[in-house]
Amino acid sequence: GYTDVSDIDGGNPNSIAVTVTPGATNSGNTFIDERLPGNISGTVREDLDNNNTGDTPIAGVTVVLKDASGAPIATTTTDANGNYSFANVPAGNYTVEETNKPGFTDVSDIDGGNPNSIAVSLQPGQSSTGNDFVDERLPGAITGTVLEDLDNNGTGDTPIAGVTVVLKDAAGTPIATTTTDANGNYSFANVPAGNYTVEQTNKPGYTDVSDIDGGNPNSIAVSLQPGQSSTGNDFVDERLPGAITGTVLEDLDNNGTGDTPIAGVTVVLKDAAGTPIATTTTDANGNYSFANVPAGNYTVEQTNKPGYTDVSDIDGGNPNSIAVTVTPGATNSGNTFIDER
Repeated sequence: GYTDVSDIDGGNPNSIAVTVTPGATNSGNTFIDERLPGNISGTVREDLDNNNTGDTPIAGVTVVLKDASGAPIATTTTDANGNYSFANVPAGNYTVEETNKPGFTDVSDIDGGNPNSIAVSLQPGQSSTGNDFVDERLPGAITGTVLEDLDNNGTGDTPIAGVTVVLKDAAGTPIATTTTDANGNYSFANVPAGNYTVEQTNKPGYTDVSDIDGGNPNSIAVSLQPGQSSTGNDFVDERLPGAITGTVLEDLDNNGTGDTPIAGVTVVLKDAAGTPIATTTTDANGNYSFANVPAGNYTVEQTNKPGYTDVSDIDGGNPNSIAVTVTPGATNSGNTFIDER
């Protein structure tokens, strides 16, 4: 563990020529040696499967060598194989400390104490190897919202609760499922770094408008870095339009039921505020219909043809007016009026 420096006669540092005269003492035959420097090395590895052992190297990790007083004396970074080394280290007591890369957290190190710090006692000329650290990636999160487009302008206006959202891994395998809350929000927590797809399933009566990545409106690709929260993964849906249909019939025998269709009767559709939004007339079979009606509450009103008067309608109130509720994508049928001459 030592090597030569010099000796008193300046030649071979391990050999001094001495001449002794009778009765004399030849003194000062001094040799000077020094301790051989040593090396300290190790590896920083990532735990991929949460079993607390290193599985793959982490490059670019900063590692600092500190002396016995805690003063930094050298700094390096791990190479592509996760390896680091300090050369020409004199014998003594040291500490090796690593700084986690962004998005990583500690698992363990070789001495079992502080997982970011390893104590090393180096003998002269010794190589202290295997000073290894194990880290793992911090989990991240993926969040977003499902909104309804109320005014057909392609943007979300109000949240949709109860929408099923599935998180799939890079192979397309579902790994988590959730539903949107009352604010239309969904989230997946503790998601390891990697590539994912978020897919939503439309609620009955809804259809797709868009999503944040502009491709398949039911699917968003997400690339998650260690410890990252990927937010704003939003979907926009709209309600499928419904329809309102019915018939106007004539009571021929004064028994209060319809017997034959009345063609050409004017029927008006009004919204919840009572504003007319569509008008039609009955066909030869006495039928009328309103298509592409957004979900909501409406009133259907008929105007008697000249020479006719009201008998009844399906809801039993005003015989010229029927209250109708349309659910997304549904047809509200059987809205029948009966008149007589």
